[in-house]
Amino acid sequence: MVVVVLLCLICQGLYYDVNQLLINDGNDGFTDSVLPGGTYNTRSVVAVDFDGDGDLDIIVGNDSSANQLLINDGSGGFTASNLPGGIYDTKFIAFGDFNSDGLMDIVFGNSNSAYNQLLINDGNGSFFFSNLPGGSVNTYSVAFGDFDGDGDLDIVVGGSGYNQLLINDGGGGFTASNLPVASLPIIGSTKSVAVGDVDGDGDLDIVFGHENKDNELLVNDGDGGFTASYLPGGSMTTGSVAISDVDEDGDLDIVIGNFNQQDNQLLINNGIGGFADSILVGGSLSTKCVAVIESVSISVVKFAPHFVFFSYFHNSPASMRSKPIRGITRLHYVPGRNNECGW
Repeated sequence: MVVVVLLCLICQGLYYDVNQLLINDGNDGFTDSVLPGGTYNTRSVVAVDFDGDGDLDIIVGNDSSANQLLINDGSGGFTASNLPGGIYDTKFIAFGDFNSDGLMDIVFGNSNSAYNQLLINDGNGSFFFSNLPGGSVNTYSVAFGDFDGDGDLDIVVGGSGYNQLLINDGGGGFTASNLPVASLPIIGSTKSVAVGDVDGDGDLDIVFGHENKDNELLVNDGDGGFTASYLPGGSMTTGSVAISDVDEDGDLDIVIGNFNQQDNQLLINNGIGGFADSILVGGSLSTKCVAVIESVSISVVKFAPHFVFFSYFHNSPASMRSKPIRGITRLHYVPGRNNECGW
């Protein structure tokens, strides 16, 4: 299989620096520009049309500074404003229509024992925030999907301790419960969450990427319960997981990005709930973001000590910038599949 990756827009959140927008020139080159909003420690960024005018706006999640909304003027210029909710260490951003009114809302996954937050879009450029249930946790990743089959978006939270499922009541209210684990005690942290129908039974399953622990698959029984088991590949320091039909055989495979100089991994689904583990080409680097660009397209953002490598699934890595990137987002978005990267 030849993997073709089409990138039109990259927004990168930098560590104690100004954030940047990289515009693709159509010839494998990018023109960068500084985004408004100042110099922050940005952990995560997402791009979506929040004001309904047909162009992509940007949400910036910061550490120790207010999170920001950058409204696109339609010609690549942006106006920045602070979002409500206070100042926290926001590790991850997810967006979706959580109250079923047709507008994009925002979930902030916060760390350092802070509550996660829901910002409801009022359709007039403002957001109303509330703390999500589940207590003060250290969140590293958030994903969403309709796990109970009632037609609205539920939320999965991955972090330190028990991971959580927040079930939506249909109007943007949530009930939190702890998800099962494959074994006790709970060690390390969950750095990444991805969702998809891994076993092909019509409901959404969950993949957790762990730090210093075997990664886990939680299979949905269709009635609101999950069964947890370890994935093959051993105990790694996983920074990101993504789900896609890599071999185009009709079932979902799993791509695992590992850091601390560990090899990245590909888990091929055998169609009956089992996976074969293999090491991806590219060498042992520190991968903190694996992103599904399209249904058969994988890209990997790798973190070396001095360089960022944005490499394609079957191609040699290419140097992009010599500053550490903490968050990246792009134009082609697959809902719920952990396409934006944080922490």
